[in-house]
Amino acid sequence: MKAPVLLVVDDDELVLELLNDILQDEFTVVTATDGPSALEKLRSLSALDGVITDFDMPCMSGLELMWRIRQRYPTLPMVGLSGTLRSPHQIAGRCPEGAVFLQKPFEVSELLTLARRLFQPAGNQDYAGRTQF
Repeated sequence: MKAPVLLVVDDDELVLELLNDILQDEFTVVTATDGPSALEKLRSLSALDGVITDFDMPCMSGLELMWRIRQRYPTLPMVGLSGTLRSPHQIAGRCPEGAVFLQKPFEVSELLTLARRLFQPAGNQDYAGRTQF
């Protein structure tokens, strides 16, 4: 079985590298440093299992990126990361339905548990299914 494919977006290249290092053993990770390049990479993929994006980015916020992706792929699982928002209640009603919020800094185990639950199909009732393009 192929590893689930994740699009991971963060404008901080050190954070992006850290996210890649954490996820790469279990997922195929495609990275982007901003919303426009993430949308461009999305167009080049043949399949995608999920998106992890920072909220606070220049050019296009992660929230706007999530909404643009949601318009085309309504069931694609997404995780929004933020080091400035301190509570999911601060974004309640602004995120696309089904998107999950994870506060930075986070524990590696917390990110991996969430990624496995949302993006891996094996024995997972929450897995929405691979989106084919």
